[in-house]
Amino acid sequence: MKLKEIEKLVTSVTNVNINSKSRQRRFVEARGVYYKVCREVFKYNLYTIGKSLGFGHATVMYALKNFKYWRYGNPKLISDYDKVLNLINIINSEEDEDENVFSRLISLQSRNKALTNKIEMLKKQNLHAEENAVHIFFMSSFKGMTTDFLLQIMRQEFILKVENKSLHKLIYDELSCR
Repeated sequence: MKLKEIEKLVTSVTNVNINSKSRQRRFVEARGVYYKVCREVFKYNLYTIGKSLGFGHATVMYALKNFKYWRYGNPKLISDYDKVLNLINIINSEEDEDENVFSRLISLQSRNKALTNKIEMLKKQNLHAEENAVHIFFMSSFKGMTTDFLLQIMRQEFILKVENKSLHKLIYDELSCR
């Protein structure tokens, strides 16, 4: 999570503008919540945390050291800190779910591509097998016949096809005229 996102989250929960330079207790404690979350949950360094709000690293160190004392007898501070942590957990779990869905989608897409390639390969193999089977059947059925006899059969077959087409054309023409 980015510092600006954490800042907006803490500001919305505490209803305090943590960018303010005010030294009123409610501002200081709200910044303390921000510093604690940034340091302990997201492991940002002190300089980066302080710079994000316009303060120095020493201010962040002071707030982190005293945060545990501020919590005593201050149920609102405890409640605000817990709310921020809960919201961060919810946001992180949603991001994890989105990431899981995304990685699952990528996995399914690659599996789909692999299966599609396998189907295409099997189709080609099947086509070759069918061609070979027809060729073998054709060759075995004419075994022992002479070339002249085979040519005669092929001519007769061609003549039948031509006559069949002519007959179809004639029937079509007759039906079209009506």
